[in-house]
Amino acid sequence: MPIERTEIERMEKELEKFIRIKLNLNDSTSAEFESFMGNRYLPIRPDIVFIDGTRTIIVEISTRPRVETIGRLLLMKEILQKDQRDISDIELVLAAKAFPNKVEETAEHLGIRLIMIPHDIPLVRTISRPSNKDVKITSDKSWKIITRLLKDGTSSIRQLALKEDVSYGWANKVVNSLLFQGIIEKVGNQFKIANIHDLLNGVGWERTFDRLKVERVHVRSKSPMGIAKELTANLDDQGLTFSFAGITAGALYTGYAFKHDSLSIYLEEDGIKWIKETYDDTERSGLVVDIFRPDRNVFKNSQMVEGVSITSPSQTLLDLAGLGYSGRDLTNALVNIYAEI
Repeated sequence: MPIERTEIERMEKELEKFIRIKLNLNDSTSAEFESFMGNRYLPIRPDIVFIDGTRTIIVEISTRPRVETIGRLLLMKEILQKDQRDISDIELVLAAKAFPNKVEETAEHLGIRLIMIPHDIPLVRTISRPSNKDVKITSDKSWKIITRLLKDGTSSIRQLALKEDVSYGWANKVVNSLLFQGIIEKVGNQFKIANIHDLLNGVGWERTFDRLKVERVHVRSKSPMGIAKELTANLDDQGLTFSFAGITAGALYTGYAFKHDSLSIYLEEDGIKWIKETYDDTERSGLVVDIFRPDRNVFKNSQMVEGVSITSPSQTLLDLAGLGYSGRDLTNALVNIYAEI
């Protein structure tokens, strides 16, 4: 059953009072739950923010703290620093009911304070807010929902579930997570993407495309389009599974010029072996072909464009967003035409 608002407020006060005592803060110190910080590109909402004179204390509350939780705290501080804020007065605190040894070691090394919460005090923030931490926006099912919204413009949760063949419960969970993060907004009973900048930044943080890069070969050619067509024909003749990706696919969808000295391609293990044996120029001259290993079924719905086999629009957008700011112009260009392809 849903928890009544008055009960949530009572639990908030109990948790806040305990943390105040541990931080040696008096009652005059202001406290805000989930106050907005950061900027429109990277909005952040710490669980609790205490303002004590010149000090700003950012508190993250976690049921199962991990090293990644500490990373989130550090990211908050970095965002504020990039906004040209003086961060010398910012203190970072992680509160939980238990801490793994690795978290304790990392926190001590980075100067982050840990607060152990007694077992009988409810972690109210994990109850009252949407469970967005359990939803990865770059997972297969989440990305289906997001790209469907980009494709259709607006949609209901039921329509999203039916069109993308996911359960209503999952579609609802993803939509609520995106609402909480400010990525989408509700218009009547419909939803639409409201902040593409936050969406793309979230993808870049969560699934960095370059982390999938496993090999680089050099091909004796001065024509990216020519070698892409040649590789498409030869890989297909060999019966190997492949798909050009990233900037290569994005350029073909949008009409942007090829990056003059490189191509990106997804290959499985046998394809990687074949291209290295057949094409790699040991003198390291010519075009660069960056090879990426799939982390999901990236070959699904691949398309042939101008004689080159490329990843689907959905997969291409995911990969381009994963390039971060280095691929942002091309990513935005693909977003602008996404509903038409």
